[in-house]
Amino acid sequence: MAFGEEKRSARETVDAFEEVVQIIKGLLHASDASTFSFQGSFYQVEKARFGPTPAHRIPIWTGAYGKRMLKLTGRYADGILVTSTYVQPDGLDRINRHIDLGAKEVSRQNHSIRRGYNLLGFIDLGLPGTAIENPEPGQIIGDQQHWIDEIVRFYQDYRQDTFIFWPIAGDETQQIEVFVSDIVPAVKKQLEK
Repeated sequence: MAFGEEKRSARETVDAFEEVVQIIKGLLHASDASTFSFQGSFYQVEKARFGPTPAHRIPIWTGAYGKRMLKLTGRYADGILVTSTYVQPDGLDRINRHIDLGAKEVSRQNHSIRRGYNLLGFIDLGLPGTAIENPEPGQIIGDQQHWIDEIVRFYQDYRQDTFIFWPIAGDETQQIEVFVSDIVPAVKKQLEK
Protein backbone atom coordinates (compact mmCIF):
# COMPACT_ATOMS: atom_id res chain seq x y z
CA MET A 1 0.00 0.00 0.00
CA ALA A 2 1.06 3.59 -0.57
CA PHE A 3 2.75 5.38 2.34
CA GLY A 4 3.37 2.04 4.08
CA GLU A 5 -0.21 1.54 5.25
CA GLU A 6 -1.55 -1.98 5.36
CA LYS A 7 -4.79 -2.92 3.63
CA ARG A 8 -7.76 -2.56 5.96
CA SER A 9 -11.37 -3.67 5.93
CA ALA A 10 -14.05 -1.04 5.43
CA ARG A 11 -14.79 -1.05 9.18
CA GLU A 12 -11.10 -0.66 10.05
CA THR A 13 -10.72 2.14 7.51
CA VAL A 14 -13.51 4.17 9.13
CA ASP A 15 -12.15 3.45 12.62
CA ALA A 16 -8.66 4.55 11.52
CA PHE A 17 -10.09 7.67 9.87
CA GLU A 18 -11.85 8.57 13.11
CA GLU A 19 -8.52 8.37 14.93
CA VAL A 20 -6.87 10.57 12.28
CA VAL A 21 -9.56 13.23 12.67
CA GLN A 22 -9.10 13.19 16.46
CA ILE A 23 -5.34 13.54 16.04
CA ILE A 24 -5.60 16.41 13.58
CA LYS A 25 -8.11 18.25 15.78
CA GLY A 26 -5.94 17.65 18.84
CA LEU A 27 -2.84 19.00 17.12
CA LEU A 28 -4.64 22.03 15.71
CA HIS A 29 -6.09 22.94 19.10
CA ALA A 30 -2.88 22.45 21.09
CA SER A 31 -1.08 25.64 22.04
CA ASP A 32 2.56 26.30 21.18
CA ALA A 33 3.61 25.43 24.71
CA SER A 34 1.62 22.22 25.11
CA THR A 35 2.10 18.73 23.79
CA PHE A 36 -0.48 16.37 22.36
CA SER A 37 -0.72 12.64 22.93
CA PHE A 38 -3.15 10.09 21.52
CA GLN A 39 -3.39 6.35 22.02
CA GLY A 40 -5.57 4.63 19.46
CA SER A 41 -5.89 1.18 17.99
CA PHE A 42 -4.29 2.29 14.72
CA TYR A 43 -2.30 5.41 15.54
CA GLN A 44 -0.34 6.67 18.51
CA VAL A 45 1.06 10.12 19.08
CA GLU A 46 3.40 10.79 22.00
CA LYS A 47 3.92 14.33 23.27
CA ALA A 48 3.86 15.94 19.85
CA ARG A 49 4.48 19.66 19.69
CA PHE A 50 2.64 21.33 16.88
CA GLY A 51 3.04 24.90 15.93
CA PRO A 52 2.91 27.62 15.58
CA THR A 53 -0.66 27.78 16.82
CA PRO A 54 -2.90 28.71 13.87
CA ALA A 55 -3.93 32.37 13.80
CA HIS A 56 -7.54 31.30 13.33
CA ARG A 57 -9.57 28.16 13.70
CA ILE A 58 -8.96 25.67 10.86
CA PRO A 59 -12.14 23.76 10.00
CA ILE A 60 -12.13 20.07 9.15
CA TRP A 61 -14.44 18.93 6.36
CA THR A 62 -15.13 15.41 5.20
CA GLY A 63 -16.34 13.89 1.97
CA ALA A 64 -18.52 11.04 3.16
CA TYR A 65 -21.35 8.86 1.95
CA GLY A 66 -21.62 5.77 4.15
CA LYS A 67 -23.66 5.72 7.36
CA ARG A 68 -20.67 5.35 9.73
CA MET A 69 -18.65 8.08 8.00
CA LEU A 70 -21.64 10.41 8.06
CA LYS A 71 -22.13 9.85 11.79
CA LEU A 72 -18.39 10.44 12.28
CA THR A 73 -18.82 13.70 10.35
CA GLY A 74 -21.58 14.69 12.76
CA ARG A 75 -19.39 13.93 15.77
CA TYR A 76 -16.16 15.60 14.67
CA ALA A 77 -16.24 17.57 11.43
CA ASP A 78 -17.04 21.20 10.79
CA GLY A 79 -18.52 20.42 7.40
CA ILE A 80 -19.22 17.88 4.71
CA LEU A 81 -18.86 18.16 0.96
CA VAL A 82 -20.85 15.84 -1.31
CA THR A 83 -21.29 15.94 -5.08
CA SER A 84 -24.59 16.23 -6.96
CA THR A 85 -23.80 13.34 -9.31
CA TYR A 86 -23.03 10.98 -6.41
CA VAL A 87 -25.67 12.26 -3.99
CA GLN A 88 -28.65 13.54 -5.89
CA PRO A 89 -31.10 15.83 -4.09
CA ASP A 90 -33.35 12.93 -3.06
CA GLY A 91 -30.38 11.46 -1.15
CA LEU A 92 -29.59 14.58 0.87
CA ASP A 93 -32.17 13.82 3.56
CA ARG A 94 -30.42 10.50 4.28
CA ILE A 95 -27.03 12.20 4.40
CA ASN A 96 -28.28 14.88 6.80
CA ARG A 97 -30.15 12.40 8.99
CA HIS A 98 -26.96 10.40 9.68
CA ILE A 99 -24.90 13.55 10.25
CA ASP A 100 -27.53 14.76 12.71
CA LEU A 101 -27.46 11.40 14.56
CA GLY A 102 -23.69 11.65 14.94
CA ALA A 103 -23.98 15.23 16.18
CA LYS A 104 -26.64 14.23 18.69
CA GLU A 105 -24.35 11.50 20.11
CA VAL A 106 -21.93 14.20 21.28
CA SER A 107 -24.52 16.93 22.00
CA ARG A 108 -23.58 19.09 19.00
CA GLN A 109 -26.06 21.40 17.34
CA ASN A 110 -27.01 20.30 13.82
CA HIS A 111 -26.52 23.79 12.45
CA SER A 112 -22.87 23.81 13.60
CA ILE A 113 -21.99 21.48 10.71
CA ARG A 114 -21.76 23.08 7.26
CA ARG A 115 -23.41 21.19 4.39
CA GLY A 116 -21.51 21.60 1.12
CA TYR A 117 -22.75 20.56 -2.29
CA ASN A 118 -20.59 20.31 -5.41
CA LEU A 119 -22.93 21.27 -8.25
CA LEU A 120 -21.96 19.71 -11.58
CA GLY A 121 -23.79 21.16 -14.48
CA PHE A 122 -24.22 23.64 -17.28
CA ILE A 123 -25.58 27.19 -17.14
CA ASP A 124 -27.39 27.69 -20.43
CA LEU A 125 -26.51 31.19 -21.57
CA GLY A 126 -28.47 30.83 -24.81
CA LEU A 127 -25.38 30.49 -26.98
CA PRO A 128 -25.70 28.43 -30.18
CA GLY A 129 -24.36 24.87 -30.15
CA THR A 130 -24.11 24.56 -26.38
CA ALA A 131 -27.08 22.31 -25.55
CA ILE A 132 -26.42 19.26 -23.39
CA GLU A 133 -27.91 16.18 -25.07
CA ASN A 134 -27.86 13.51 -22.36
CA PRO A 135 -27.18 14.90 -18.89
CA GLU A 136 -26.15 12.47 -16.18
CA PRO A 137 -28.34 12.09 -13.11
CA GLY A 138 -27.53 14.84 -10.63
CA GLN A 139 -26.23 17.30 -13.20
CA ILE A 140 -28.01 20.64 -13.21
CA ILE A 141 -28.79 21.91 -16.68
CA GLY A 142 -30.70 25.14 -17.19
CA ASP A 143 -30.72 28.89 -17.47
CA GLN A 144 -29.76 31.27 -14.69
CA GLN A 145 -33.22 31.30 -13.11
CA HIS A 146 -33.27 27.50 -13.01
CA TRP A 147 -29.93 27.52 -11.17
CA ILE A 148 -31.16 30.15 -8.72
CA ASP A 149 -34.33 28.15 -8.01
CA GLU A 150 -32.39 24.90 -7.54
CA ILE A 151 -29.84 26.38 -5.14
CA VAL A 152 -32.56 28.06 -3.08
CA ARG A 153 -34.41 24.72 -2.97
CA PHE A 154 -31.26 22.87 -1.86
CA TYR A 155 -30.80 25.42 0.92
CA GLN A 156 -34.41 25.55 2.09
CA ASP A 157 -35.42 21.91 1.65
CA TYR A 158 -32.15 20.10 2.37
CA ARG A 159 -30.12 22.51 4.54
CA GLN A 160 -27.23 22.67 2.07
CA ASP A 161 -25.46 25.96 2.78
CA THR A 162 -22.25 25.89 0.74
CA PHE A 163 -22.17 25.48 -3.04
CA ILE A 164 -19.28 24.89 -5.42
CA PHE A 165 -20.01 25.08 -9.14
CA TRP A 166 -18.29 22.69 -11.54
CA PRO A 167 -19.14 23.52 -15.18
CA ILE A 168 -19.23 20.44 -17.41
CA ALA A 169 -19.43 21.92 -20.92
CA GLY A 170 -19.36 25.10 -22.97
CA ASP A 171 -17.38 28.18 -22.03
CA GLU A 172 -16.54 27.24 -18.45
CA THR A 173 -14.92 30.57 -17.61
CA GLN A 174 -17.98 32.49 -18.74
CA GLN A 175 -20.27 30.20 -16.74
CA ILE A 176 -18.18 30.64 -13.60
CA GLU A 177 -18.33 34.41 -14.06
CA VAL A 178 -22.14 34.26 -14.42
CA PHE A 179 -22.38 31.99 -11.38
CA VAL A 180 -20.36 34.41 -9.25
CA SER A 181 -21.68 37.71 -10.54
CA ASP A 182 -25.35 36.88 -11.22
CA ILE A 183 -26.50 33.62 -9.64
CA VAL A 184 -24.87 33.88 -6.21
CA PRO A 185 -26.16 37.45 -5.53
CA ALA A 186 -29.66 36.46 -6.74
CA VAL A 187 -29.68 33.42 -4.43
CA LYS A 188 -28.58 35.56 -1.47
CA LYS A 189 -31.26 38.13 -2.24
CA GLN A 190 -33.96 35.46 -2.46
CA LEU A 191 -32.87 33.90 0.84
CA GLU A 192 -32.93 37.28 2.59
CA LYS A 193 -36.68 37.63 1.94
